[in-house]
Amino acid sequence: MQTFEWAIEDIVDAHPHLRMEHHTAMAVALMSRLSASPCEFRVQCEGFSLPDLGSETSFLLRVAWNAQTAVGAEQVWLTEQHAPIIERAAGLITSRRNE
Repeated sequence: MQTFEWAIEDIVDAHPHLRMEHHTAMAVALMSRLSASPCEFRVQCEGFSLPDLGSETSFLLRVAWNAQTAVGAEQVWLTEQHAPIIERAAGLITSRRNE
C-alpha cells in the first residue's frame, strides 16, 4: 500500500484566497483527538482512481501539523461548538481531494 504524507498547513499556502486557516485548525482539532501528529488514515477510493496508485484502490494518508496549528486547534476545540467544527473540517478535507 502506498503512503502519502501531507502537512495540513500546505493547503493554506496553496489557496491563500480561500482563507482556510480556521478550517485547518478545526481539522487539527478533530485529528488531534485521534492521534498526535501525524494522524494516519487508510483511504479507500470508490468511483474514482488516482494515477499515482496504479491498480491499487487504497492508500495510507499521513496528515501532519505544526505546533502553531496545534495551539490554534486547541483554542478552537475549547471555545467553539463541536458540530460546526466537524462540518468545516470535513469541508477542508473534501477540498483537498478535489485538487
